[in-house]
Amino acid sequence: MTAQASFLHGSTPDLYLGIGSPALLDAVLRRGDLHEIHEQVRGQVPWLSELRLRGFYFGSITCHRLLPTRDQLDSVLDLARRTDLAPVMVTPVVPQSALAQVQNLLLHLEHASTGMAVGVEANDWGILSFLGKSCRTLRPLLGRFLQQTDSDRRVDMTSHPDFVKVLGAYRQNATSIARHGELLRSLGVERVELELLPQGPAIPPPGAGLQASLHMPFVVQTASRRCIIGSMGSLSTRGKFLLDGPCQRQCLDYLARYVVPRPGTSSIDYIQVGRVVLYQVPVADAKALRQRYLDTAVGRVVYSPALPF
Repeated sequence: MTAQASFLHGSTPDLYLGIGSPALLDAVLRRGDLHEIHEQVRGQVPWLSELRLRGFYFGSITCHRLLPTRDQLDSVLDLARRTDLAPVMVTPVVPQSALAQVQNLLLHLEHASTGMAVGVEANDWGILSFLGKSCRTLRPLLGRFLQQTDSDRRVDMTSHPDFVKVLGAYRQNATSIARHGELLRSLGVERVELELLPQGPAIPPPGAGLQASLHMPFVVQTASRRCIIGSMGSLSTRGKFLLDGPCQRQCLDYLARYVVPRPGTSSIDYIQVGRVVLYQVPVADAKALRQRYLDTAVGRVVYSPALPF
């Protein structure tokens, strides 16, 4: 049994590369292929080399201002056609003032991708509803922000006398509710995007009709509609900390790192990228992952070699 098979419940998932960093996407488009990034990932996490590369995720999970331009979308689709890799565009939480802008970008993506299977990870209900009702060929994916699962690393479930039941409860999310599954199916959702949470991924129950993707090594702790990095990077006090306030894309140059001390053990590190706070989970040892997160039945692993934006 191979390393990834023991971790992933006896099945061999597909590998998708996460290129959510604008700088990384620019580099990939300049080179015209994903070979160098793929080799980098195989070097970082050797057991991923046993998974077949099938596609890539691009876009932004943090802010609509970091989404690709129309020209970049055209270049991404050209890359997908030449490499025979499936593209998935990641979209963030979108303020009302920018909803039409992102919707028009998705309409362009749909028109330019005629004959292709293109997925869109929606992390905003306005975008998910738009995809389900107005885009016939794009494939909507239930984003990580719409899972309603506890991602706090400080939750200690192992001290509970009935650890297994507590673990199962913390793994559940909205996809565990039958009526919610009906809503997702009505919007054309067939796949949910999951993360390596402390309690393990919230795999949709059998019969839900939903496939699962597992993102690593970064986990979203929390997100905000206000950009702290952009607000603190502005000398002007006007418009600070407002929804969709002024922006000079300071997040591309500045990050915030938070260290939470825990007496008697190691500290917890968090990284703020624009509107999103992330933490990183070690994934180099497949056996350790198997022991820590238990079995998961997923058909797709999405690995990001750089911080997602």
